[in-house]
Amino acid sequence: MRHLPGSRALFILALSLVLLVNAFILIGVWYNRSGEAESAVVLTEREMRMPYSWSTDQTFLRINWRIVSLKSNSYDSYNSPAWFDQEKLESLGFEFSEAEYNTHFIETKAILVLEYDGDAYQQAVKIAQSRVESVEKKLTQLLGYEELQTELQAELQEDLQAELKDEQENLKYEQLSASRLFVVDAGLDEEKLRALYPDNQRYILTYGIVDVSSYMPYDKNEKPIFSGRIDRLSVERLHIESEMYSKINKLISNTRYSRNTMPPRFSLEVHFGQRLEPWIEQLSILDSE
Repeated sequence: MRHLPGSRALFILALSLVLLVNAFILIGVWYNRSGEAESAVVLTEREMRMPYSWSTDQTFLRINWRIVSLKSNSYDSYNSPAWFDQEKLESLGFEFSEAEYNTHFIETKAILVLEYDGDAYQQAVKIAQSRVESVEKKLTQLLGYEELQTELQAELQEDLQAELKDEQENLKYEQLSASRLFVVDAGLDEEKLRALYPDNQRYILTYGIVDVSSYMPYDKNEKPIFSGRIDRLSVERLHIESEMYSKINKLISNTRYSRNTMPPRFSLEVHFGQRLEPWIEQLSILDSE
């Protein structure tokens, strides 16, 4: 007859399991940071945000990535990036030969390419500028109809002036405070991606989770259109040491860095290692950008 192990044996077994798991994690961290970093990028507070609830219990910063979406809305990371079409999805292993509109796709892991302060960010700035110019044009046209000084025109003018103010604030935010870190590509082969994006001080390779979004065209005879969606980075929160925490904590007063036009107050040298996982190597306080 077999006997169940006693409490002492169970304790030793549980402790051994904890030690084994911790050893496995530490070995992974050591391997990731061994040798030369795969990429090393100096980011700022624009790209590395504090949590909304900043305290000693939440000593981490979050990587603030963005996309330029199919709808040319650079603020909406829930839409599909313009480059993430069905062909790109197929290169990541998704199959569409028998796909229907209501097909469920399981999310998958891929290597994402993040571009810092490059063409994607410039495109986002141009989008914001074009919105300002579009509203300015509408307002100019409206004011040109002097014979239509009606109550309706006055209301339209007021609405357009409010819209113009919002778009001007968006542009200023884009230029001074918004993240300049954009996901610009995805793949499965690290060597091929690095060959395509050789500058490892501007282009980051790291793992992320992607899935599929779809919609039916108005014409019911057409097939559904599939596009990729980036769900998240595999590692988005980066732990900060106590010394870094104390430096950042001194910056917090009544003003929290959020959707405003305040320039970044610190920069961070972020390394991505052998497993394409990030850590913070160094923090610097900025007088001005």
